[in-house]
Amino acid sequence: MKFEKFIVPPLHNNAYLVWDEKTNDALVIDPAQGADKILDFAIENNLNIRAIVNTHYHFDHVFENANLRKKTNASVMMHSKDIPYYEKDEMSEKMNKGKVEKTMVNAALRESDIIRVGKEELIVIHTPGHTEGSICLYHTQEAILFTGDTLFAGTYGRVDLPGSDPNKMKETLARLADFPVGTKIYPGHSKETTIENELEWLKKFKV
Repeated sequence: MKFEKFIVPPLHNNAYLVWDEKTNDALVIDPAQGADKILDFAIENNLNIRAIVNTHYHFDHVFENANLRKKTNASVMMHSKDIPYYEKDEMSEKMNKGKVEKTMVNAALRESDIIRVGKEELIVIHTPGHTEGSICLYHTQEAILFTGDTLFAGTYGRVDLPGSDPNKMKETLARLADFPVGTKIYPGHSKETTIENELEWLKKFKV
């Protein structure tokens, strides 16, 4: 599996373009406002964007779903529990960011769903806390975990927003503590880390 990270507006989001180098099929994780930059890279590298996967519904992650879909005809995927929030657009209105242009969600994701990009597979890990439908995406063979706003280097996502739940976040963090220590973490903002680097504080959430 190959992937490229793009740091894009509005909140220094990490958007990821993931692809199978054998088929050149690709997907985008959380495009934010990086649609044009991502698409330029895809065109330069002969990549075919087949899907847009949102780790959660917040406006800064989904902002250009519609724009990217118009230009690629990619399917939009999101956890079933976050789709109602996405449709209401509660987050952008709460943050005074204006309306997010909507597009249809083609696939309502659930725990253990497998998202295929070419011959590569990402497993959906339901990680509620930051939102009801927050997910991480796990590539088993390379022990790579895309964590959205669930887990960052040294901390975790906010739990004071619509759909957040501090108790669910504690359960999620305890679960992530059980991932292999070599797992590489690619979050929705800021720098990369590993489970090993975060394990000391993650273990505090285990019962």
